Order: sequence, then C-alpha cells, then structure tokens
Amino acid sequence: MKLSELSDNLTEKLSVAQKIEIVFGNDKDFSVQARTDATILLGGPSDIMPERAKSAANLYKSGKTDLIVPSGGIIPPNETKCEAMILRDLLLSYGVPDEKILPETTATSTHENMICSYLLLMRRFGLFEVNRISIVTSRYHLRRSLALAKNYLPKHCSVCGYSDTAAPTDINSDLSALRINFEIKFDRELILNNMMDDIEI
Repeated sequence: MKLSELSDNLTEKLSVAQKIEIVFGNDKDFSVQARTDATILLGGPSDIMPERAKSAANLYKSGKTDLIVPSGGIIPPNETKCEAMILRDLLLSYGVPDEKILPETTATSTHENMICSYLLLMRRFGLFEVNRISIVTSRYHLRRSLALAKNYLPKHCSVCGYSDTAAPTDINSDLSALRINFEIKFDRELILNNMMDDIEI
C-alpha cells in the first residue's frame, strides 16, 4: 500500500516502524556525496537551530560547501533576532567565516526558504552560477524539505540533503507523536499534489 492511499485517520494508526520509514526514509538518500556550490540552512525553533547550524558548519569545514545561506525570517519566542541571524551567530561560533555566510531573512515557511534563498543566490551570483545545492535541516524534516527543494529550485540545480543526526529507532523518545503525525500528513499532501514521490508502506 502507498501513503497516498491512506486516509488521515488511518495514518495515525500506522506502526512505529512504518512511521519511521515514511518520515525518515533511507539514510543513504540523504547525504552529501560531492561538493556543493551552496547550502541552504533551514531555521526553526530555538532549541533545534544549534544542531542544524553545527551540521552546516561541518559541511563547510569538510570542504563540501562553499557558502551557507541560513534562512528564516521568523523571530522565535523569547528571541530578539530572526532565525537567519540566530543561525548566522551560531555558524560564526562554530568557525564558519562571516564572508561564507549569506543570511536570508524573509522566509516564513519551508516553501519560502527554498524560493527566497535561491532568489538571494541568483541575485548575488547569477542564474546559472549555482548548480548544486545542499539542504541542511533536522533529520525528521529532511525528506519533506528535499521534496520542496526539488519543486521550487530551478531544474538545472541538483539537490541533496544533509543532517548529522541519524534516523531514530524509537520516535517516542526523540520526537513527539504529534510532530511525526504532522510530517506524515504533510508528506501525504505533497504526494497528492504531485510534489513528492509516493511512499510504499
């Protein structure tokens, strides 16, 4: 059976193993194998941004990306800066040079992260100068983010994903059931709208 064939009610009755496969997929699908021209680093809640920034910094330090675009215009609760600028500060603290960071400070969703970040890159370098892009986000968010990137980034750009965090074996200890169910429903919506390949479960 495929995810697109399930109703919303049935998706919540999936087993833990099925949910892990849907949300996290195969780890081999999400790794940067070759050097990329730029990395789009996605913002999020304050407690998860340090891990995302560290993953992007590791890519830069390993020579697998030339430039990091921290993206996010939302100001999280109890913060005074938007996501992109919080991520910029974190990247600097992890040893990424300031000239290798290009903050994108307007996006308010994952869809907009892709569009606004590429627009910034295009304005800086030109339409065809950025041909390979990596997406860095939390592991649970990566499958959906890659699907959106492949829809919204230009077709001449190849896209890959990266997260230092491996897929968990027990989702109850790593992420709440509410968050996992949200991701599954979002994936299903993308599939039904022809924005993501269907998932066998």
